[in-house]
Amino acid sequence: MVNSDFSVLRLTEWSLIGSNYDYCLTVSFVGDPDADWLQEHAMDLDEQGHSEEEIVHSVRELVGDEQEDDDGIQIARFVYKRFQFRSQKGSHLGVQIKGAFVTPSKEQKGLARRVYNFLLNWHDHVVCDDHQTVYGARIWAVGMLLVGRVQIYDNLNKEFIDVLVEGGIGQNGVKPWDALLLNSEAQLRHWNPMAVSIDPSSQILTIISKEDRHIEVGVTTFDARSTNH
Repeated sequence: MVNSDFSVLRLTEWSLIGSNYDYCLTVSFVGDPDADWLQEHAMDLDEQGHSEEEIVHSVRELVGDEQEDDDGIQIARFVYKRFQFRSQKGSHLGVQIKGAFVTPSKEQKGLARRVYNFLLNWHDHVVCDDHQTVYGARIWAVGMLLVGRVQIYDNLNKEFIDVLVEGGIGQNGVKPWDALLLNSEAQLRHWNPMAVSIDPSSQILTIISKEDRHIEVGVTTFDARSTNH
């Protein structure tokens, strides 16, 4: 995947055994993270009109053979689990984010948003955590609106109830995030001026679906239906 700063990143999904979560995704650099010339090469290709797939293949050819993953150059990790939900169309299976770590300098460039978008290459739906930090909530309230249509889901009544718009609120007035949960970190000032509910809303989730995203990102190199990613 090509990030917004034109660094080329490898996303690896690991199946977890004996864990409360089903998957862990690691994000690492392709090539030396300090090799500015690789980013300049990717930027030049982009300016020439090359596709993301062409940019990724070109950088990988320049770098040559690498290990599949390298703890020394990881810049982000995400854990998530399978999540089944219902709608008027029937039963659906997606993945629910349960934890994330992103190097701060990379998150300023929207890395988590792009990773969630990339996950839609492998999974039909991506669901927010039901216990979010302010950081995690802002990814959905702000960043995910750039990815596509974000629906608001009531996990207690098992139905979609609204569509998220700017300001952390649904177009019909539903507020997916409550002040008590966000204030638990004493970071509510980082949420303002977006809307918060005075009622507990941990049963309210935000969901983005593959069919609702605006544009695909990244290049996938495995069969999405395979058990080994």
